[in-house]
Amino acid sequence: MKVCTFCRRRYEKRELDPGDKRERAISIYFVMWQTLCGECYRVFKEFLDLELAKGEVKK
Repeated sequence: MKVCTFCRRRYEKRELDPGDKRERAISIYFVMWQTLCGECYRVFKEFLDLELAKGEVKK
């Protein structure tokens, strides 16, 4: 059991999605993937995808 760093909910440890190359390519994805529950991580991922699309976040 882990505790989400954002909402403090408990969650089970997840396995890395082998199909999602972003999680390996961008280290912040991996760090956040390890520290957020599924719901918070989904929201974070959507936000970062939008920022990457705008070109404001460097890989």
